[in-house]
Amino acid sequence: VIKGLEKDYTYSPMAAYVGFSYETGKPTGLLDAKEINAKKAPTTIQKSSDDNDKIIETEREVTYTIKGTVPYVPETDDNPYYHIMDRLTGAVYNVDANSILNENVKIGDEASYVYDKDHQVVAIDASTGTEIIQNFDLDLSELLDDNLYANQTITITYSATVKDTVIGNEVVAGDGTNDGYNKYGSDNDKLIGGEVTLTKKNNKDTVLAGAEFVLVKKIANEVSEGEEQTYTLKYATVDSNNMLTGWVDNEKDATTLTTDVNGTITVKGLDSTATYEFKETKAPEGYSINETNAVINWGTPDSELSTPVQGTSTMVDSELAALPETGGMGTTLFTI
Repeated sequence: VIKGLEKDYTYSPMAAYVGFSYETGKPTGLLDAKEINAKKAPTTIQKSSDDNDKIIETEREVTYTIKGTVPYVPETDDNPYYHIMDRLTGAVYNVDANSILNENVKIGDEASYVYDKDHQVVAIDASTGTEIIQNFDLDLSELLDDNLYANQTITITYSATVKDTVIGNEVVAGDGTNDGYNKYGSDNDKLIGGEVTLTKKNNKDTVLAGAEFVLVKKIANEVSEGEEQTYTLKYATVDSNNMLTGWVDNEKDATTLTTDVNGTITVKGLDSTATYEFKETKAPEGYSINETNAVINWGTPDSELSTPVQGTSTMVDSELAALPETGGMGTTLFTI
């Protein structure tokens, strides 16, 4: 009995006759072993997303791709199983009205295999409280019948919508049992978003509460060579935790952001590769609105993609009473 062991591969059980060589009816002491063909299948699997820089806004759709190899199973295995198990955190699967995931399964480079099971329902684990966790278990055991698809590439794609600033996605291929949970390989893909904190101060470096802002996104328009760059402006909406929920075309429909007692506002779920600005819409009492939008300075993304990218922004307001006076009445009466 021969057991094959090799990293990233699984071997089928092998057996071969081994006997002694005979000369003139007597054993020579030399073994007469026959050569056998070892049957193995890769156990590697790859997980990737279509967001190449790995930094993404909340409410954005992301497409995930799983690539693996359909395993070869020995004829002695009378009840073979092949499962693709996926676990998603910080995002939700895009499903139909019946909570069925609209995944696409493809075998090989050209031939398509249609997975038409109607019981593929996303399971939502609500035991973690506020953390978003979803998972699915795709039973592809029928691919193992007669080893028709053995050692061929399998590609699975589906989409999800980002809901948090740290998004994890792990895939495991196995036989669905504890012992064979990771039998055919595993991989993970991570995405993160950004968090920015605006600090509002006066010219004496005192923080200001009660200043109101909207967050503006500047999207560069295509222009011909030599033309001045123009932008399309979008305005942010956020939830009660200041997590980005979307963009609107009109400023009046945006969410008003108000500085707290520390003079700060934090907005979460942004893409640090995009261009955002804070526009002041109402100054605290006794101050004038700063007409220049506040820009954002982003830090460096965590190499492990385990924490959000951090950004900072600062704006200074002038006190109305501090406007300069020049000769005679100056500006006092007009200020009052």
